[in-house]
Amino acid sequence: SYLNFYNTHQTPLFLSSNYMDRLFRPQYMVQFFEQLTTPNKFLLQNQGMHAEPEAIGIFDKNNYIWGKAKLWLDQWLKGIDTGIMAEPQVHMQLGPSMDKTYLQFNSTNTAAANGGNTRFYFGHRQERTYGSLRLAPQPGYFDKISYSTTPGLTSGKKDDKIETAGFPFNTNFSAATRHASIVYTSEIFSETKTLCGTPSARVVVGPTEFNWQVYGFIYDVDTQIHTDVGSLLTESFFSNWAPNNGRVAEFDFHSVCRTVESGHQIAVGIVLYNELY
Repeated sequence: SYLNFYNTHQTPLFLSSNYMDRLFRPQYMVQFFEQLTTPNKFLLQNQGMHAEPEAIGIFDKNNYIWGKAKLWLDQWLKGIDTGIMAEPQVHMQLGPSMDKTYLQFNSTNTAAANGGNTRFYFGHRQERTYGSLRLAPQPGYFDKISYSTTPGLTSGKKDDKIETAGFPFNTNFSAATRHASIVYTSEIFSETKTLCGTPSARVVVGPTEFNWQVYGFIYDVDTQIHTDVGSLLTESFFSNWAPNNGRVAEFDFHSVCRTVESGHQIAVGIVLYNELY
């Protein structure tokens, strides 16, 4: 395989991926990067969709992506000590933004630099309320949603282009169809947090069909403005096309690096249909 070839020859590799890339998904790029055994590797994760930040960056002489790429090529093709090998191996753009703010990490495991991982559990929703994101499991919890082609929650059709331009994609939770979607919200943050990494989810389901899919969205909610509107942070999905694959959906979301301000909360949306897939 290519991975074995790179590891055998210890090939220097410079990788660039984008948070909303639905072709070469950033979470898969992270998995590939982690399996590379060469110490000579470098990963950029940028705001935007497939190849768009790199294409736009060609016209900016001070572009962060191409600036790092040139340092890498000069280092390994011309033998010039550009200093890039002394930099942390992982650079993640802090979005949504058009500036060149990148946070640097020594590995794709960003938990140590971010104060550790946080695990949330789903909590039951009451009538006319959202479910909760709890720090401890709720015994006996379950909830029911149905397949619908109009669930109301979505990652949109244009959100990737919007985010490349520095604007988040917003979703109005009140427009969601309650029988076909569910929203879970965390406690309101008392301090500003920077969330960088690759979130994951584990959802136990009781499907009525052999073939099913689960779609997940994570939002940033500014409760000081509107508790029913979320700014999309990341998305993912899980597909089950065989009757004997079990009833557990485990999946990684797209990698993300965003600041969630004090007074905001995190929301997770779950649906069974997304028109993008």
